Amino acid sequence: MSEKQTVLEVKNLTVSFYTKAGKLTAVNGINFDLHAGETLAIVGESGCGKSVTSMAIMRLLDEKTSEIAPTSSVKLKGEELTKLSNKEMSKIRGNAISMVFQDSLTSLNPTLTIMSQMVEPFMRHQGMKRKEAEKQAVEMLRKVGIPNPEVRAKQYPHELSGGMRQRVIIAMALSCKPAVLICDEPTTALDVTIQAQVLRMVNDLKKDLDTAVIFITHDMGVVAEMADRVMVMYGGNSVEKGSCYDLFTNPLHPYTKGLLASIPKINDNSRLFTIKGTVPSLKDMLCGADGQE
Repeated sequence: MSEKQTVLEVKNLTVSFYTKAGKLTAVNGINFDLHAGETLAIVGESGCGKSVTSMAIMRLLDEKTSEIAPTSSVKLKGEELTKLSNKEMSKIRGNAISMVFQDSLTSLNPTLTIMSQMVEPFMRHQGMKRKEAEKQAVEMLRKVGIPNPEVRAKQYPHELSGGMRQRVIIAMALSCKPAVLICDEPTTALDVTIQAQVLRMVNDLKKDLDTAVIFITHDMGVVAEMADRVMVMYGGNSVEKGSCYDLFTNPLHPYTKGLLASIPKINDNSRLFTIKGTVPSLKDMLCGADGQE
């Protein structure tokens, strides 16, 4: 079987923030490649740099308070994103690369109907007329499993359940068939049943569209279900990378072993394992090499 096309190449991604305490490095020299139809899970506890990594790739960080190091490289199908202007990036975001955020209620405009928000990617990036865009929007809502999409499209976000809103966000993100989809904790606020449905839907759509997925999570159960490869982050560093199978069967880094040991087990009433200590402050960054494949 021929190897899939590399759609995203991240090299030495380093992100710093300007604070009252000085310039602090939140992401320190991250490296990974992503192939078409592949899911890379980025895992770690809160504050480890997962979301900052994704926001830097999308160029959504405030340039007045943050900096992507000049030595950093983020290439989407060979095009260097770190050198593009905001105007050039706006043509890529939501088109060639899209993102699904954690909170669906704040991701959608409460004053606009679902249809009004759904048609924007089609009209902006694909040049469709309003009527054609509305038809495509209804079809995308149907594809992500929303019942009566013609009716739901006319409603406002608060009229939909959390699960339905998250499906709308995913439908919007996939409307232009992006090469890369970034999912930042997209199921955290959902109950277990709805979470399973959303995860299954993302997997099915990924296969249909051959989209590469970056799935950001702290849930190792989700990692096991979704990921082909995994990158573990701690204190802004990548401490271990490898296939999902290798990571679960033979973890190498102590932090990875701690994460796996913290997973609750059915029929095990013993005390839940916890990792001692706290994530280091950005003022006290750790030294260490990037994890090996």
